[in-house]
Amino acid sequence: MPLEGRRLHMGAWCGRIGHVGKKIKIIGIWAKCCYKITMPRKSRIDAPGALHHIMVRGIDRQDIFSDKKDYSAFMDRLGDLLIETKTSCYAWVLIPNHFHLLLRTGKVSISVLMRRLLTG
Repeated sequence: MPLEGRRLHMGAWCGRIGHVGKKIKIIGIWAKCCYKITMPRKSRIDAPGALHHIMVRGIDRQDIFSDKKDYSAFMDRLGDLLIETKTSCYAWVLIPNHFHLLLRTGKVSISVLMRRLLTG
C-alpha cells in the first residue's frame, strides 16, 4: 500500500517518499519510521496443476496435534478433501506444532482446500 496521503507518527502527511535504511525522507524532512516499509508479497500461482509446498504452524509455535486422535482426524479430513477436490498429495509430515504438505491443485484453488481443511 503506498504511503502517500497517510499519517506518520510525527504528524506529517506523506507526499513523495524516498526510503533510506530505517528512515523515510518526507519532502526534505528526515523522520524515523514508526513501521517497517515492506513490499507486498507476490500473488500465489494457483493454476490447475500447480505444485505447492504448504507449511502450517500453531500460533506461537504451540501444539496443534495433542494426541493420536488429532492426527487421525486430520488425516481423515485431508483424505476426504483430496478425493473431493481431485487434489494430489505427494508428501506430508505431521509434527505436534506444525505440518507440511506437498500438493498439486485439482479442480479447486489451494486457498479453498486449505480453508476447508483448517476450519474442520
